[in-house]
Amino acid sequence: MSIQRRPKKGQPLPDGWKKPKWVVRYRDPAGKEHSRTFTTEKAAKDFDRDQARLLARNEWVDTDHAPALGDLWPTWAALATTPGTRAVRDRVGKNLGDMAAMKITDLRPTILRQWQTHLREGRPWVPGCTGLAPNTISSWWTQLSGCLHMAVTDEMLLVNPCTKIPGPGTGTGPVEPRTLPTTQQVRDTIERLDATGRDTLTTMILLALSTGMRPAEVGGLRWQNVDRKAGTIHVIEQTTQRPAKGSGGWAPPKTKSSRRIVPVPSETMNRLREHRLRHPADADDAMFRTATGLLWTSDRIKHALDTVADGWTFHALRHVFATRMLSSGRSVKAVQRVLGHSSASTTMDTYWHFLPDEEDLVRGSASELVRDVCGMEPGGLTVRPVGGEDGNTV
Repeated sequence: MSIQRRPKKGQPLPDGWKKPKWVVRYRDPAGKEHSRTFTTEKAAKDFDRDQARLLARNEWVDTDHAPALGDLWPTWAALATTPGTRAVRDRVGKNLGDMAAMKITDLRPTILRQWQTHLREGRPWVPGCTGLAPNTISSWWTQLSGCLHMAVTDEMLLVNPCTKIPGPGTGTGPVEPRTLPTTQQVRDTIERLDATGRDTLTTMILLALSTGMRPAEVGGLRWQNVDRKAGTIHVIEQTTQRPAKGSGGWAPPKTKSSRRIVPVPSETMNRLREHRLRHPADADDAMFRTATGLLWTSDRIKHALDTVADGWTFHALRHVFATRMLSSGRSVKAVQRVLGHSSASTTMDTYWHFLPDEEDLVRGSASELVRDVCGMEPGGLTVRPVGGEDGNTV
């Protein structure tokens, strides 16, 4: 590294120059030469010292030639391994806002917080946008952080700026009981649907209610994935809002753990058989289609239900199923597998407040044990003390 005065001492200043300038020259780890010009010797020495320290610590990055986030994004999008992930990355790339034109080395926490705010309260670049759902914001933040982590790995960034501020959160905290429909509300909705000839949506509601399947999983179910003899459904695909070319509208499940086998009660299986008699379809075709022959995506399901439901959503049926299973004493692990959660902790974090009281369960089990041993009916235990005294009921 070197600092050179321009012009050299004793030489006249070029026309238009009021003071001499200092040029710092150095080579990056790849051997490429860089230079920067300063108007004071002190500024040049400070910069020279900073670059020497960064190079010595292997922390140097090329800020002068760092790409704009919008220019780097296509590389990140191309690394997606599934059509669904590629669709999400493409969409995020169109919603980077002002960050798209900024160098990745210029991204600061304040800028990232502002982007979070735009996603939450409304994107200025999208007319009429009033904000995105918490899960969508979390998904987009994950993609942004992933892209910048790639830049760190490729030595274009020293630190991922997303790690310097809290993420937006997933919005998947504990389920609020007040957001769930009552049994009567679901029954009333089904009656309205049946009365207006919309039996397909009724069958979809019953399927989600009795299996905990997600809206897109219900919409993407094919007859060939229903095992009537075993009474199970193989969840291996779902519909998608933005299908890949040639996919026919289907996509892989949400996560690896979403691929699962779901038990189906006989009442629901009978309803599915009746549905197939009313709506014949090939084994590799969708079980449910709209009146115009389209696949039921989660958006189409939402819009259809909004017209008849009393303020509850189709996805809420998944929560109703889970809470009923857990409150009935089914194990967290069993419910986790049926729902397709990645871990039992996810199920616990979402539904812990619906679990039956452990103390009551222990007390009840102990009572059953005593009754079994003593051959008693529920009610009380007659204790006969030694000495032939009259028994006392306790």
